[in-house]
Amino acid sequence: ERSLVSVSGKIKESFSQNPALQEWINSWGSSKDYWAYGLSSSARTLLSSVLPSEKNQLIICPDQESLEKWREDLLTWAPDRKIYEFPHSDWFRFSTLAKGLEYEMKRLHILNELEQKENPTIILATAEALIEPVLKPDELRKKRIVLKIRQTLTMADFLAWIIDAGYERTDQVEDKGSFAVRGGIIDIFSPDADRPLRIEWFGDEIDTLRSFSEETQRTINS
Repeated sequence: ERSLVSVSGKIKESFSQNPALQEWINSWGSSKDYWAYGLSSSARTLLSSVLPSEKNQLIICPDQESLEKWREDLLTWAPDRKIYEFPHSDWFRFSTLAKGLEYEMKRLHILNELEQKENPTIILATAEALIEPVLKPDELRKKRIVLKIRQTLTMADFLAWIIDAGYERTDQVEDKGSFAVRGGIIDIFSPDADRPLRIEWFGDEIDTLRSFSEETQRTINS
C-alpha cells in the first residue's frame, strides 16, 4: 500500500508540472471557465486530485455506478482529502421517522462541512440527489445547537427543539434519530453522531454531558 501511495504521488507530481495544467490550476476559483475534454475516468480523477485542496469540489456523476468509480479512484489519488457522497432519498425506505431523519441529517452534515472553510471537501453526487431541495444556509444554522456543561438551557426548550427537528421519542434510545426522557435526564442519538448522548440537568443548567452505549446503556465518558 505504501508503494502504491508513493507511485501515485510521483504521477501526480509529474502530471501537475504540465504548463497547460499549471495555468488551469492557477485559475481555479476565478471567474474564467476552463474545460477538459477526452479524459478517461482515471485521468479525470487525477485532474481533480491536483486541484488546490483549500477549495471544495462538487463532482456530479450521471449515475451511481459512475459515482462509485469516482470514489474508488479518489481513494487512490486523493487519500488525504475528505470525500462525501451526497445521498439520494431512493437509497432509504422510510419505514420510520428516524430513518427519514437519518437521511436528512446525512445531507445536513455534508452541507455543514461545506460551510467549514478550514476543512475543504470533495462531494460526489448524482444529478437526482442534487435536484432534491436542501435547507438554505441561514436555515441550516438555525438547525444547529451547541451544548456545553453549565450552559443555561431549560429542558423544556431543548425538548421543543428536538421535537421540532423531527426526533422520535422512545422508551430507550437505541436508534439514531431518537430520544428518551427520564426525570432530569434526556438521552438523544443524533444521526450525525457515533454514540448517543446523555444530558443531565440541574435546574435550568446542563450539569453533565456523557456519551453512552446504545447496547448496554452505560455511559462511556463525560
